[in-house]
Amino acid sequence: MDGILFASKDATTVVPMIRAANEAGIPIVIYNRPPARSRFVSTTVVADNYELAKATVRYMAEQTRRAGGRHRAMVLIGDLGDINAVGRRDGFEDAVAEFPETIEVVARVPTEWSQDKALDGVRNALYAHPEIDFIFT
Repeated sequence: MDGILFASKDATTVVPMIRAANEAGIPIVIYNRPPARSRFVSTTVVADNYELAKATVRYMAEQTRRAGGRHRAMVLIGDLGDINAVGRRDGFEDAVAEFPETIEVVARVPTEWSQDKALDGVRNALYAHPEIDFIFT
């Protein structure tokens, strides 16, 4: 094997994989989630989740503003122990703060990366706020 490339589920479960690859002399690259600190060597390629979320939401808000509309938004929030979730949440929040006349956040749904928790939260939010017309996940 010439190398390993993968996207890790979280920062800690990947450390034994990195150790095994290091011991076998196989280069390893992790995509979009840095591993927890350890003495093992890997390369990580990470997207800027904050900027991606902010640019996406800013674009949507600008389109809505040009059309003369207003969105009532729901945001699904991942596991706040995960740097990707924090970046996406913060990018969303900073973008909507620039457009208070265009986007009103009426629901923030914690998911902790659980599909069941997300589905229940979305159902509850839509029941409580049927006017939601923008969902950021």
